[in-house]
Amino acid sequence: MIVDDQSPPGSWQREIDLMPWKYNSPQEEKVRLALAELRSRGLWEIARVLEQEIVTLRAERK
Repeated sequence: MIVDDQSPPGSWQREIDLMPWKYNSPQEEKVRLALAELRSRGLWEIARVLEQEIVTLRAERK
C-alpha cells in the first residue's frame, strides 16, 4: 500500500468529488438494484453479462 504523506489534508477532496463513478453513489445504487431486479426475474445470464461489462468499463477508466 502506498501512503501519500506529502499532500496536505483534504487536498484530494476536489478530485474525489469530480470522479464520475463514486463508490456508494446514487448511480451505483441504481445499477445494483437494477441488476438485482433482473436476477429476481430469473434473468441471471443477462445480469451477469451487464455486470461484467460494467467491471470492464470501470477498469478501462483507470
